[in-house]
Amino acid sequence: MLSIRTSFIFAIALPMLIIIDGGLIETSDNRRYYDVHTWHTIMSLNGTWYGTLHVMTENELGIYFVDGSKNHSLIENPFTISERLPFDYGLVIGDKDDFNMLYSLTLNQ
Repeated sequence: MLSIRTSFIFAIALPMLIIIDGGLIETSDNRRYYDVHTWHTIMSLNGTWYGTLHVMTENELGIYFVDGSKNHSLIENPFTISERLPFDYGLVIGDKDDFNMLYSLTLNQ
C-alpha cells in the first residue's frame, strides 16, 4: 500500500491549540501499524478542550479513527485534551475507499 506522509501545524491563538502530524507509532514490540494512514497529535497550550471526530463523506464506509493507545481503540466522542493530556488519533482508510473524503475535527472549550 502506497502511503503519503504529510506534515502540518495548525494553530489557534487565544487560547492556543496545536495539531501536529505524529507519523507512525511503534509499539513496545517494535511493530508498526500500517493500516493507519496518518497519525496526528493535538495538544493544548491553554486549558481543557473537548473534541469530536466525524466522517462527513457518505460513500466512504471504511474510514474510522483510532486512538494512540497500545490497543488502538476506536475513538469515542467526545474526547478530552488538556495541557497535561495530549490526544493522538489515527485515520484508517479501508481498501475500497479513496481520497475523495471529508472529515471534521471539532474542538471547543
